[in-house]
Amino acid sequence: MLISAVIRKGEMFYIAECIDIDVVTQGGTIDEAIRNLREAVDLYFEDEDKRVDSDLVFFTTLEVGSKIE
Repeated sequence: MLISAVIRKGEMFYIAECIDIDVVTQGGTIDEAIRNLREAVDLYFEDEDKRVDSDLVFFTTLEVGSKIE
């Protein structure tokens, strides 16, 4: 299974966040954040009976303005 993730530098740690499922973790290095994310995702699927079909992930853009109708 492929899971998309974003890793960004926080104030003190690297933050690793899944795009496909609601899992976020951190680490002192990028590698540690990725290891922690893998472990958190494994635990997520172990504890929850949820399945993600990675073929059904869509990315899009949208425009927002001061007026939403």
